[in-house]
Amino acid sequence: TYRGPLTYDVNHGDVENVTWWDAVDLISVSAYYGVGKGEGSTVEEMMEGWKPVRDKLRKNHEQSHRPLFFIECGMMSTRGNSKSPATWDTGGKPYGGEEQARYYEAMIRTFWGEPWFKGFFWWKWDAVLTRPGASGRNTAKEIVVGEKGFRIHGKPAEKVLREWYARPR
Repeated sequence: TYRGPLTYDVNHGDVENVTWWDAVDLISVSAYYGVGKGEGSTVEEMMEGWKPVRDKLRKNHEQSHRPLFFIECGMMSTRGNSKSPATWDTGGKPYGGEEQARYYEAMIRTFWGEPWFKGFFWWKWDAVLTRPGASGRNTAKEIVVGEKGFRIHGKPAEKVLREWYARPR
């Protein structure tokens, strides 16, 4: 018999549509919220975009009495993707590793100190760190130059995560 914590995952924007949060221990969200204005969005602009999301999620926590975490979150490293981070198609957009890093920075700054928020599961950190087209393992120091997918390894977003997770919570 399973006796551990139970969660249910909802897609971003659907947290309010579940009426039975009392049946689970934690609320999990696949959090691909479009909080940027597009290419060139600053951390501060994205934080402004995160505030109404945070406020809705906090309200849900207060009503459900359940902590919440992002079971999946991230964005592709293409320019303009902070406006639609759930997008899987690069659409020929140029590499945007710095925008990906700013998106992560804004998300962490917005949720880090919230006592009801329990953390982030980042998409995508590969179990075997490889470059596109490589056949072997690489060290975490190798850079994945120009890779436009969700990967964090070797991109500016990795530095953001390393700096935040080195801090006490």
